[in-house]
Amino acid sequence: MVAWLLATACSWSAATSGPSPVRIPQGFVRSADSTFGFAVALAPGWQRSGRDPQGGVSYSGPGALTMLVHFEQASSSRLDVAASTALAELTDAQGLHAASQSRTTLAGRPAERVQGQFAFAGGVQALAAYLLLEGPRAWVLALAGSLGAVESGTSTWETMVSTFRLVGARPAPPSRAVVGLRAPSFPLLERTRAPVVLNFFASWCVDCRGDMPVIARAAARDGGRFTLIGVDCCGDNPSSVKGFLEELGVRGQFRNVV
Repeated sequence: MVAWLLATACSWSAATSGPSPVRIPQGFVRSADSTFGFAVALAPGWQRSGRDPQGGVSYSGPGALTMLVHFEQASSSRLDVAASTALAELTDAQGLHAASQSRTTLAGRPAERVQGQFAFAGGVQALAAYLLLEGPRAWVLALAGSLGAVESGTSTWETMVSTFRLVGARPAPPSRAVVGLRAPSFPLLERTRAPVVLNFFASWCVDCRGDMPVIARAAARDGGRFTLIGVDCCGDNPSSVKGFLEELGVRGQFRNVV
């Protein structure tokens, strides 16, 4: 998961719902997302770059750095286990090399801080992240980029992290898949006898643009020995799906889309 990765300047902010009002450093700007329920101050040169309807906001900064603020259903009530799960998702199940991990606090709550390196796009990326638990939610604040960029940008990022607060009402995190839990009824699957490949996608998903043509080519080579079903998900706009499939050149193989 790398990813998957704002306003006016002021000197003080009353970010309520945290342990105390937060002092915003001079030149920083407060970024709040009322849908997800958090606020954080951005340093000069940082700006919001994307939003994942499943629970994440990404920011871009100097030196091609990326900061992700993300929440999801906690995989465990134990902080160390939840942190390990989050790390696996952030690094596409690779984990971190040359890693360090320590207990700390964030927004007045116990947190885990991790830092290390992982392989990405034929090279090496550095990652620093905080994880905290808030009831059923696991929050992740992560910084990723080249080794040099992360090394030089960590101090500024730490200042931004120190301003992070949970504010307002927060939605329930999306449910995780659970082994042994019966899947909901799916009429199209019930009518399909051949082996089935389910591909979950969204038109805003960057990774899907690489994955779906590969899957479509495999389906074309296989000569119909399996059924390919596309599942448009994750808060996508249904009206954008047709154009998205045409743009990727995969409509011939993704005939079954729900």
